[in-house]
Amino acid sequence: MKMILSDGTELDNLELNGNNYVSKEEVTREMFEGKLDTVTIESEEGTEEMTDCVLDNLMQYGDEWFFIIRARTPEESAALDLEAQVMYTAFETKTLL
Repeated sequence: MKMILSDGTELDNLELNGNNYVSKEEVTREMFEGKLDTVTIESEEGTEEMTDCVLDNLMQYGDEWFFIIRARTPEESAALDLEAQVMYTAFETKTLL
C-alpha cells in the first residue's frame, strides 16, 4: 500500500491494521506538516483520495510506526474557520489576543 501526500511525498510499503497505517520505516509528525490537503491511498483494492486531512495519531511500537490519517470533521473545519476569522479581525483592528 502506498500513501501520497499533497506535495508528492510518498510513503511506501504500508500495511493497514484496523484504521492504523503501519510502516517499518520511521515516520515523524514533521513529514505530514502542511501536506495533508489531499492524501491519496493506492492499494490492491484501488485508489482512494481524501481531502482536508489530519494526522490523528502517531506512535512507535517496537520497530514499526503506527499512524492514523483521517478527514477533518465538519466541526473541526468550522473551528478552524472561526479561529482564522478571529485572528484576521484582531489583525485588522490591531487588537492583541
